Amino acid sequence: MAGKKWSYKEMENMTYEEYRNIFFEDIPSGNESEDDQNGSDEDVHFAAQKRNNSVRDGRAVLAMSVCVSLTKKIALKNIIANKLSNVLELWTLNLTIYDSTNNLSYCLVWDESEAGRGGTEIASALMKSAESTISHTTIEHLIIWSDNCPGQNRNIVMMLTYLWLLKICLNLKTVEHKFLLRGQTHTETDHVHALIERSLKKQPTMEICTPWDWQQLIRSAGATVIKLNLADLKHVNYLYSQPKAPFINRKKILRKKIFLYQTLYIFEFKLIIPAQSFTS
Repeated sequence: MAGKKWSYKEMENMTYEEYRNIFFEDIPSGNESEDDQNGSDEDVHFAAQKRNNSVRDGRAVLAMSVCVSLTKKIALKNIIANKLSNVLELWTLNLTIYDSTNNLSYCLVWDESEAGRGGTEIASALMKSAESTISHTTIEHLIIWSDNCPGQNRNIVMMLTYLWLLKICLNLKTVEHKFLLRGQTHTETDHVHALIERSLKKQPTMEICTPWDWQQLIRSAGATVIKLNLADLKHVNYLYSQPKAPFINRKKILRKKIFLYQTLYIFEFKLIIPAQSFTS
């Protein structure tokens, strides 16, 4: 992989596009048209990304690249319990997943009365999305981009989630989670969040009283809404926190060296024997 040729320190001054070029190098195929050869560098980059992330065999997509981002907590404007002067606002949470391969956006929505916004909730939302969009397809390679939040994205819960995805998605062979540089975390999901805010400004008379109203507003912005219910929440931490759990969350590696998740800039999981052996 080209990304392993670079150290994290060498990437500090790179832009987001330069950073992505490391992992999506333009591999000459010999079939480029004259227009592609004369196009701008940006056109060449996106053409290379499309070839590498959307390799097609007939009409079957073999690879998918997605961006994941949790929007800021969005509050309900009006609470029906008006008689209580000290009532707290009910916050609605929206995890946006943008499929850059097919140019589709999915918003997994839940409110704080159902769950929080930690690693378990993010993992459960990814599983719910995978069951809806990936499990029944021929996708073999999944690439995920996100920020560096340790509580939500860069932790053992997410690593075990990807092992579970390799098990439930029978055609999936590799899962890669790549972390963007600090200060260079603007992705396509931020564009979806901006569209939602713009839709709200265009409808000043619209009253947001329940989480369902937020779902309707998100649909009006063109995104697909997936409701995250209590039954969808998975206690992934049970896989390593229980006495007879199948995994161990080791704090130290060889020679008693402390293992830090913040030193990693990519997770990579490959399926060796389906549902039996994994490597990371």
